[in-house]
Amino acid sequence: MESTNVPMSKRLIGIALAAVFIVGSISVPGSETLGHEGVMTLGLLLALVSLWVTSALPLGVTALFIIVMCPVLGIVGGLGQAIGGFASPALFFIIAVFSLPVIMLKTNWGTRLIGALIKWTGSNSRKLVLGFMIATTLVSTIMSDVPCTVLFLGFALAILKAANAKPLESNLGRCLMIGIPISAVTGGMATPAGSSFNVVAMNILQKATGASVSFLDWVIVA
Repeated sequence: MESTNVPMSKRLIGIALAAVFIVGSISVPGSETLGHEGVMTLGLLLALVSLWVTSALPLGVTALFIIVMCPVLGIVGGLGQAIGGFASPALFFIIAVFSLPVIMLKTNWGTRLIGALIKWTGSNSRKLVLGFMIATTLVSTIMSDVPCTVLFLGFALAILKAANAKPLESNLGRCLMIGIPISAVTGGMATPAGSSFNVVAMNILQKATGASVSFLDWVIVA
């Protein structure tokens, strides 16, 4: 939602809450368990949530505000260090992975895939379920699980509607609704691109232990 469509009173509440959290974190001393920088980081996080929940500012403005406030509050050494955290290869990899569903929706690739699938299965419902599961698994190897599931569930609902399948009564509908999510999870484990969690895990492993897992190594094991 754009901030211009949000009532002014709600926007002011969000900004006021953000200011309270930031000022409060500055005035709260640190402890042995959580230092003062940690307290200010927590306060900045709560301010960020307040601005996002109330849509007090556009999302981009809020994100830039938080980045600028990190060096201002002394949480990091400078603006370059604050921005440097976004230079992680895992972040750009995740952005690319989530861009794939958008590309598919902007083209007729999905329609052509389902057309070829129906041509192969014909009127055989078992082959239809199997075909959907195979297609979902393959696409999920390069696409995040949730977008892939939503994409193929949309295709399945269109086919069920055309077949006059009744909700809660159609066995074909039950099989597709169960099989597609399972297939998406299965394909999501096959490659690092299959899920953003895979990339995050690889990045954490490298930072914590120095050990790196290549794309091919992951595929071989998976």
